[in-house]
Amino acid sequence: MPNFVSFAIILLVSTFTPGPNNIFSMTKAAQVGFRKSFRVNLGMYTGFIVIISLVMAFNFYLAQALPAIKPILQVIGTIYIIGLALSIVFSQKKGQTHSESATGNFLTGFFMQFVNPKLYIFSLTMISAFITPYYSDPVVLAGFVLLQSTTGFIATCSWGLFGSLFSQLFVKQARLMNIILAVLLAGSALSLYL
Repeated sequence: MPNFVSFAIILLVSTFTPGPNNIFSMTKAAQVGFRKSFRVNLGMYTGFIVIISLVMAFNFYLAQALPAIKPILQVIGTIYIIGLALSIVFSQKKGQTHSESATGNFLTGFFMQFVNPKLYIFSLTMISAFITPYYSDPVVLAGFVLLQSTTGFIATCSWGLFGSLFSQLFVKQARLMNIILAVLLAGSALSLYL
C-alpha cells in the first residue's frame, strides 16, 4: 500500500512551486490577461497528460533509459526555456497589440512539456515509487495520470491567475518584472543541472 500522505505532499510541492510552467503561465497572464493566456495552460495540461501517460506506459524502459537521455533533454529543455526567458524580456507591455505567438498558444504550452526534463523526472519518480509497485489496473493507472496532470493544470492556472491579478504591478514595472521573471525562468532551466 503506498503512502498517500507522502504522495500528496510531493505532488503538491512539485506542482505548485516555481518552475518553467508556472512562471511562464504567470508571465503570459500578466501580459495579456488570464483568458487570453488560458490556451497556453490548456496546452500544458494536454502535454502533461501525454507525457505522464507515456511515462506510465514505458515506466520500466524509461527508468533504464533516463540516465542516457537526461543530458539531451536537459540541453534541449535549457535552450527552449532560455528562449522563453528571452521572449519575456523583450515582450510588449499589457495593452499593446499581441500576436498569437506573443500571447502564447495551445501548441506552445503543449510542446513545452516535451522538452521539460523536470516533468519526466517528476513523473518517473512518482510513478515508480507510488503507483506501479501497487497498481496495475489500467483504469486506476489512468486515474493517477489524470490526478497528476490535473494538479499540474491547477497549479499553472493558479500562477496565471496570480499574474493576472497583479498585472497592474507588471504594467507599472513591466521592464523590471519581465527581467525578474526571465531570470527566474532561466534559473529554473539551470536548476536542471543541479
